[in-house]
Amino acid sequence: MKIFFDGIQLTDWEDFPAQGVTLNGETVFEAVDIVRASKKRFFHRGNDAVALSFSVRREFGTHRECQVYLLTHFSLLPKFGVCQVICGVPGEVEQSVFLANAVLTASPQGTFAGVESVVQYSIAAGSASTDVPPDFLLGGEPMILRGSEPIDTAAESVVVVFDPAFAPGTAPIVNVSVGKPAGGVNLWATVRNDLTTVNGFTAELSGPAPADHTLQWSAIGA
Repeated sequence: MKIFFDGIQLTDWEDFPAQGVTLNGETVFEAVDIVRASKKRFFHRGNDAVALSFSVRREFGTHRECQVYLLTHFSLLPKFGVCQVICGVPGEVEQSVFLANAVLTASPQGTFAGVESVVQYSIAAGSASTDVPPDFLLGGEPMILRGSEPIDTAAESVVVVFDPAFAPGTAPIVNVSVGKPAGGVNLWATVRNDLTTVNGFTAELSGPAPADHTLQWSAIGA
C-alpha cells in the first residue's frame, strides 16, 4: 500500500514499502451491572477512533544522509492532515482509503544500520472511509480561514495553527495586521514565508508587544 500523510508520501509499493501494518479500533462504552440480571449490559457511547501503525525501511547513498534523515525526520513531518492509503499492488485496480483529520501521534522508534534506516509511524483518526473527503481538504477548492489571536505581553512573534489545515500541496496566502486598544502602541507584523505551511504560520512583530494587542489574520488557499 502507498501511504500519504498531509501530501507527503511515506511508503511506496517497491522502493520503501509499508511493513508490519496494523490497525486498531477503539470506542467509548459503558458497562452496567443490572440487579439480578445474569449478564452485564454494554452501551456504545461513541467517540470512535482508529490507529494506523506501520514501519518503513529506506536505504541511502551515504551513512551521513541516513543518520541526518533519521534524526530530523519526525521533527520535519506535519502533525495533522489527511492520511490517504492507496490499497492494492502493481497491476491491480487501486482504491483509496482516507483518514480525514488525522494526527501523527508518534514515531515511536527509529533505527539505522549503516545506510539503512527503519522508521515506525503511528497515525490516529476518528474513522477510516473510502468516501472522498470534501474538496477543500484535498485541494479541489480554495479555502478561506480567518481569526484573531491574543498576543502575549512582550512577545516578538506569534504562531498561528490553522483549524482545519489546508489541503496537501496548498500554498496559503496570509495577510496580517495588529489590533491595539485605545492609546496602544503602533505595531506591524510580517509573515515568515519559510514558516508558512498548510498547518499554520509564524508572524514576526516590529517590536515587543505591550498588553492587550491582537494579531488579526486571514489565509486563502492557493
